Amino acid sequence: MGTAAEARSEAEAVESPSAVEAELREQVRLLKQRVLKGEERRRALIHIMSDLTQLNKRLADQRKAMLHILVDYEGDRRRLARQTERLDSSRRLIAAASACAGRKAMSDMRRRPFF
Repeated sequence: MGTAAEARSEAEAVESPSAVEAELREQVRLLKQRVLKGEERRRALIHIMSDLTQLNKRLADQRKAMLHILVDYEGDRRRLARQTERLDSSRRLIAAASACAGRKAMSDMRRRPFF
């Protein structure tokens, strides 16, 4: 047979319905908080992903622009290299013609008498 202490502990073990209801309400409140926090995180993540998408589009546009600039630069560089080569060639021809003309003038002077 049970003693009075055992009977009291059994009664305490069986909680009153209002205590169980209060505990369940607290659990529901905590779960709602978790859901709201999860929704906030989800919205924040969506905003971050949207920002990243816009940033990637801008970076792609900048890369395309940079490629066009590099293509134009390479064309200009090649054009200037050809122009420089033509100028160097012209200078060499002028120098050779001047040297040839100078030699011809000297040979003419040697052939003519001074008087």
